[in-house]
Amino acid sequence: MTSRIDAQASAYLLQVPLEVLTRITYYIPTVDLANVRLTCKGLESQLFNFFAYEFFRKKQFMVSTASLQALIDISKHATLSPFLKHVIIATDRATGFFGGTTLDTDQKLQFQLALADNNVLMTGVARDMLAEAFSNLPNLEIVDIRDFNSLSRNRDGLGVPWRSFGSVTLARDIGLPLTTHPILSNDVYASSVFQQVMTALAVAGARPKNVEVLLRNRGWGLFDWAFAIPANHEQSLVGVLSNLKVLHLSLSVRQEPLMIRKFLSCARDITWLRLNFSNLAALELQMVFDWLSLKEGELEDRYDTPAAAHLLVPGCAFPKLERLDIGNADLKPSALLKTIAKFAGTLRTISLRRLHLVDQKNRDPALKKNPWVDFFEALVRIPGLNLRDIDLSELSHVTRNGFRGAVQFEKGGKPARNVRYDTKTSTLPTVIQGAIDGMTADWPYIPPPDVHHGSGDDDDDEDHEDDEDDEDDDMDDA
Repeated sequence: MTSRIDAQASAYLLQVPLEVLTRITYYIPTVDLANVRLTCKGLESQLFNFFAYEFFRKKQFMVSTASLQALIDISKHATLSPFLKHVIIATDRATGFFGGTTLDTDQKLQFQLALADNNVLMTGVARDMLAEAFSNLPNLEIVDIRDFNSLSRNRDGLGVPWRSFGSVTLARDIGLPLTTHPILSNDVYASSVFQQVMTALAVAGARPKNVEVLLRNRGWGLFDWAFAIPANHEQSLVGVLSNLKVLHLSLSVRQEPLMIRKFLSCARDITWLRLNFSNLAALELQMVFDWLSLKEGELEDRYDTPAAAHLLVPGCAFPKLERLDIGNADLKPSALLKTIAKFAGTLRTISLRRLHLVDQKNRDPALKKNPWVDFFEALVRIPGLNLRDIDLSELSHVTRNGFRGAVQFEKGGKPARNVRYDTKTSTLPTVIQGAIDGMTADWPYIPPPDVHHGSGDDDDDEDHEDDEDDEDDDMDDA
């Protein structure tokens, strides 16, 4: 009689080279992969590293007891915890904003429990659970907070999103879809989650390289108070920030940026800073860039009273900054140029996405003078600037009457809203000049002058105006 172990050893799949086996299992759905792994211990052992890398290197959770407990359990698993390097905390939650939906009794009860669970977690329980998990993850590198489910994973078919652990079960139990977006214009949920996550990292003594806040909903961003550093965790939180190499933030700029300045100054060694904005207030947005452009140790001359002096944060050099991304903002060219000039010595990449450049010269739209031309011409004159890559996406210009005109660049002989320029085979001035030459912009419709019909002197005036128009046309053609 053949033993069970001998039967496993003789299994056909065990005779297949590992490279071929992993290639085969790469294309099958998750359920089928699980069944293959359950076939025998030999196959489970052979496929474990590939399975763990795909399913546990990056894992998404939400702020619920069940989801965070799963994160804790993974962190305590001797063989799985070393694989987990990227933890995603998504903004999935049950809300009461799905009126008109009929729920049965069980669903109503589950819905009430879900709301209660979420409120209890936000009192500090979530922070404690996250801290416990983070303290057990030896290879944690990236922590990100997001309001979407990625479609980048195709094992179970195109368009199948990567969801938070427990979200599908919770939605089924309560009979309602979970929301990941703000439910009100002043929704503080994302800011609260961010505070809980950052404090948990401090309590755990974790040292990730990346902290990324990725909020795709343009009406949602982190409020300034989310960046407050608690006095009782200041030393440990500064330790987290000082170790960061990458910091991506989505900011709701409605108030003066008091807390964000100190928060950023504690992350002085970052090499990549991304700032996306929402709910913009022009003055407060300008304050962000005023502070960013300060020299090391320089103070803003903003407050007149000594009592407010403690709110000032000296400028930070960010001496290792190599990449700067700015998105979804209305900016004056001078503010952007001054910030780039500060980092000219180290900056290698700039990415400008949904950036709307305000025409500082307040020119007549009829002249069709694109402020982006002035910006790029000034960019190449910045001393010491040695950019390698320039990413431009969905740019526009804003005229004095508020018109927003799309800006396009030539790409493959056609106009494009998204382009990337590099200096691998050319100099920065040449690249910039090429961008300017291939740039076009939309402008508001300007109706032609009224033509007055009459006789006598009116006819003479009309003929004179026509002559002037002809002269103008000749000048345009010259």
